[in-house]
Formats: sequence, structure tokens, C-alpha cells
Amino acid sequence: GTLSNGIKIFHPNSTIFQNFDLSNLEKINSKEEDFTVWALCYFQNNFIIGTSQGLFYNSSESKFNSLKLPNNLHNKVYTSFCTFNENLILANSDQELIVLNKNLELKEIISLTQFEGKNVPFKLISFNDKLIIISSGGIYYLNKNFEIQRYIRLKDLNSNLSEYCLAMFIDSKNNFWFGGTRSLLLSKDNFKNNIYLKHNPTDPNTISHFIVSCFEEWPNNGVLAGTLGGGINLIDYTGKIIKKYNPLPQTGYRVIYSIKLYGNKIWASTNSGIISIDLINDQFRTYNQNDGIKVLEYSQHSNYYLNNYQYFGGVNGFVKFNPLTAWVDTNRSKIIIEDININFKPIDPIEHIEGSFFSPKKIKLFPNDKNIAISPTVIDLIRGEEYKIFYRIIELDEQWIELKNKDEKIFFNYLSPGSFNLEIKALGPNNEPLKEILKIEIISSPPFYLSIWFRSIIFILFSMGLVLI
Repeated sequence: GTLSNGIKIFHPNSTIFQNFDLSNLEKINSKEEDFTVWALCYFQNNFIIGTSQGLFYNSSESKFNSLKLPNNLHNKVYTSFCTFNENLILANSDQELIVLNKNLELKEIISLTQFEGKNVPFKLISFNDKLIIISSGGIYYLNKNFEIQRYIRLKDLNSNLSEYCLAMFIDSKNNFWFGGTRSLLLSKDNFKNNIYLKHNPTDPNTISHFIVSCFEEWPNNGVLAGTLGGGINLIDYTGKIIKKYNPLPQTGYRVIYSIKLYGNKIWASTNSGIISIDLINDQFRTYNQNDGIKVLEYSQHSNYYLNNYQYFGGVNGFVKFNPLTAWVDTNRSKIIIEDININFKPIDPIEHIEGSFFSPKKIKLFPNDKNIAISPTVIDLIRGEEYKIFYRIIELDEQWIELKNKDEKIFFNYLSPGSFNLEIKALGPNNEPLKEILKIEIISSPPFYLSIWFRSIIFILFSMGLVLI
């Protein structure tokens, strides 16, 4: 309830996203000010997070404790976690692999400087009894004893690929996808055939940005490649760019850190919040502080899926939500009437309205009612204020008229006597129309001297006068 604008209707959508604020945890690394979550995973009934303030774990999501490790291991940037051979492997930017046993105790520290390349590890993948390490300049294959079996230098695959590899992905057809600071490399047939996809800002048929940060497969359609500034690209298995998803130019939503696919919808962490895209219907949603999210800037490899919940980590915490229920279909949204004023005063619903106040069938105007102002709005659990609203009176308007902002009202002054059919429609954030159009009949009553009964009486009196004469 408000002091001047009646009752406002809203949905407590912050319950869709559960926030975990880590700013109150004890800081181990005093050099860093915030609690950026670099990586997270679930291991032995514990949630493990690597942050700019150290390594933490918990078993109930309610309280995090520091892992019992030497302080020098806490003061590192952890880029990726992976379970391998019943151990938890932690990769950090100091070219190390930290191996923890089932009890989260330190088992071994493996220095990658002993291997060829001496590269910084960015991503760990457990694949066919091998631990694959994606590093800044190459790929390491390690066996269960952490012995190197194979090393692939990226520059040997293609001289155009940068020495700085940020992401790697293996699709269902055993193709290898590499993302770096000079775009993307697709390697087929066990690295025998390599396709290089570059970015050219003047050519719309090239990949949308030169830095590729993450991958996710859309089965039978291709692979989705996220970029740090160009949104998401859909690429088929031959390397052909099928489509680009970058509907919000020049915003942080085009900086993609991680992508997860659920059904035909993808969810991505960005530099301004979370986005979701319906790949079939081309519908796009953004989620930020208006939706109850406290973490708006995320980390590249800080994502995890557990028990129907998606986790995205970033600056000062991480977010948990159910991707199968968080999406709001615009077809379920509807237009309602939020407020109606007649003669600049709130109306009496009993006197003027037939049907529900929020979806009236008829609005009655009496002879002294000089004007009417109608305030429509859209009930949408997530993005209600981003809809565009249009209206028309069928008998008066050939074109739809747009309300320029949420405060603008549908206003009619001195409607002539008669019946008028008002229609109100809405377009969603991506110009997708709501299926339902709100239809209201406005009945403007004439003054008494123009009414049928008054004219009938005058006619009868006039006729009687003629008879008497």
C-alpha cells in the first residue's frame, strides 16, 4: 500500500534466487578487499569454494569454514576444481595442482613447471580415466598417478591461436573446441583437422568477439561459444556460425563467463547479472538486483550444478537457483488495470465498473464525467516494467498508440455519448507480444436532455400540445 497511489501489486521474486554473501567470512588473504569466488564444486558432501580470500568448505550451505591447509595455499587464485580418481584437484594460477583426499586433507602438490610448457592451468576435465589440464598454452593429459601422457601445444595446432587459452570443450562427436584471446579453434579427427574461427568487426559472418571464454553443447544443433564482449555464438559441428545471441549491445550482459543448458534454454553468468535465452522461441531475459540478485559480476569457471540447482559464483558470493522454475514465460503474463481516475479522482468501482476492477468488462461514464484516466500495467514475475504498452479505441483510432513510460496513462477528455471499445496490448522485452489483449467497453452516458427517455417525453408533450390545439 502507498500513501498516494493506492495498492501496488508485485511478486516477491527475490525468492527465485538465493544469495550467499561471503563478505562476513574471516579474511585469510589481507591483500584482497573482496571475496571473489573463482571456482566452486561439491565433493564428499561438502561444498568447496575457492575465493580471493582462501579456500572454504561447508556441508549445509549455512556456514563456511576455512580448509585446514597451509596459509600459503590459501593466498592463491584458484581457477578450476575437478574430482579425479577419488581425489579433489584444485588448479591455481601459480602453475600448481593441489590434491586433496576424501577428508579434504592435503595429499600432494604437483608443480606444472616440471612439464613442458610451464603454463598456467585454467580448466580441469576428468575424461576417460585421464585428467585433462587446459592451460594458457597447451593441453596436458595426466594418468591416475599424475604422470604426463601427452602434451599438445596450441600453436602447433594452428599458428593463429593465441598462446593464451581460456577455455576448452569436448563435444558429443569428440571434437575439441579451444577458446583464446584470438578467438576460437575447432579441432577434429584427433587434432588432424583444425578449423580456425576469427573475429572481424567489419564482417558479420565471423565470430562476435576475439576473446572466447566458455562453451556448452546444444545437442544435435552445435556448440554455444560465449565471449567476453560479443555475447554467445551458436556454431555447428563443421565450424559454421549459425546464429549470434547478443541482443543487448554495449552492456555487461554481452560479457559471458559461463553457460549452462537446460532443455532448450541456456543460462549464463555475465558482467551485469544473469541472462537466460529460449533457443527455440528466441526469447531473452535478464536478471539483476531488481530480481533479488546480489552478485552481479561473475567469474569464468565459477559454476556448478547440483540437485536441480545451478550455482554461479562471483564478487562477494554466489547465487543458487532452480533453472527449471526461474524462467517466466511471457504467455503466462497478463495485462491488468492498476488504477482508474474519473474527473482526476479515484472512481467508485461499484458505480462505474462491471466485472473485476483489474480486468473490467465495462466502464460507465455519467454525464458529469468529463474525463477518464486509465493506468494499465503488466503482471510479470520478473520483467514487468520492461514491457511496452499500446492502446486504441476501435471506433476512433486506426493505429495503436504507445504509452511512452510506465507513468503515462490512457486519457480521454469529453468523450461523446456512445459505446467505445478500448483494446490494450503489450510487447515483451524482446518485442514478443502477449497473446491476450485486454478489451474494455467504455459506455459514455449522454446528458439528460439528449437521452432517449427525455426526448420521448418531449415528443409526447409536443404531440399532446398539437392535439389540444
